[in-house]
Amino acid sequence: MILLTSYEFFAYSQLLLPDMLVVVFVTAAAYFFWRAQGDPPGRGALAAFYGALAMGVFAKGPVGLLPLLVAAVWLWSEHGLRGLVRLWSPLGVGLFVGVTAVWLGPFLAIGGRSFAQDVLQADWLDWFVGLPGRKDLTDFSIEALLGSMPWIPVLPLALASGIRGWRSPGTRFAFLWFVVPLVLVALSLNPRARYLLPLYPAGALLIARWVETRGAAPTVAGRVAGWASLAGALAAVAAPAWLRPSPAYFAPAFSWTVLPLAAGAIMIGIALFWGLRAGRPALLVYGVAGGMAVILGYGVWPYSAWVNETQDFRRVASTLAEHARGTDAAMFVNRRFFQVDFYAGREIRQIRTVRELNEYLTRPERPVVLVNGSYWEEQREKMPPGVRILDEIGIGTESLLIVRMSKGRP
Repeated sequence: MILLTSYEFFAYSQLLLPDMLVVVFVTAAAYFFWRAQGDPPGRGALAAFYGALAMGVFAKGPVGLLPLLVAAVWLWSEHGLRGLVRLWSPLGVGLFVGVTAVWLGPFLAIGGRSFAQDVLQADWLDWFVGLPGRKDLTDFSIEALLGSMPWIPVLPLALASGIRGWRSPGTRFAFLWFVVPLVLVALSLNPRARYLLPLYPAGALLIARWVETRGAAPTVAGRVAGWASLAGALAAVAAPAWLRPSPAYFAPAFSWTVLPLAAGAIMIGIALFWGLRAGRPALLVYGVAGGMAVILGYGVWPYSAWVNETQDFRRVASTLAEHARGTDAAMFVNRRFFQVDFYAGREIRQIRTVRELNEYLTRPERPVVLVNGSYWEEQREKMPPGVRILDEIGIGTESLLIVRMSKGRP
């Protein structure tokens, strides 16, 4: 219940991204590794561990290898450096190589220019290796904290309890499963909160352990967290009155749409306050999970309707096709709009440089181009004379423009 009602975990379960696949395989890898360390070891568990690693890499590259590092650190903490030999499995390594060959072989066969250059260097090393900028790290930290709601008040208590329980192999494994990837992702060149999704099962285990072992014993830290949670819930309910969000927001202030969301927030605040203050672990878990289930289960419907209304990519694709009239079309945007490809039924060509854009616009058949409003303002002076706007469609807080060369222009 803790895992399923964590905001970021639920939110990404609704998106067509490979990150939730990584959660599946990382969790499977953790399970099989733990089975392999049993007495006696689980039959074939270590080979299955490498199979899960291979599938994680298949899904999203090097992020899928994080369980291998966690396993190595745990073995070192448990058995010293000699314990690392426990990772060796000829069958497991062979399985990893075989699964990797399933996607790597066809990738190379269809004409990948250079796996080392296009994937290892560009997609992996250049993206992950290096320290993040201050703004990237700040944005990452804020999103990670929000993504852990509503359990973030309990997580510090659970982590502190995990440190105190370091001598327990299972507790130490869950703690390392959470902390090691967190540090690596936070210190990577491009930290993204979605890369933390494989940590959520470990976080849920740590919180559940704290609830079972210490949740019935009120502490000063627990009382402080309870009061802060109640204040935060009341602030969240009152926020629309003084923040005055946009009328286009999916749950406008002072509307019936807000009532179930407010009820869920108040339920969470009371459960955290009373559960932490009075040492009521059952109330804490069931109350918080129940309140968040109301928010997520109900809120996804008005939110989806709002997204469909304010981000009408079906209209973007049909309008682009209407102006193209059977000719070619391309996109010159600062982020990839896969939704346009989806509704167009094909992959729309991506233009990456102004020079390439100008060459494309001045082709004799006068093709159309989809451009961000912000890009249009930045690059307009660098475009050839005679480029005109055919249509403008609002998508969220930005505009998408469809442009083409005027007739008679070179």
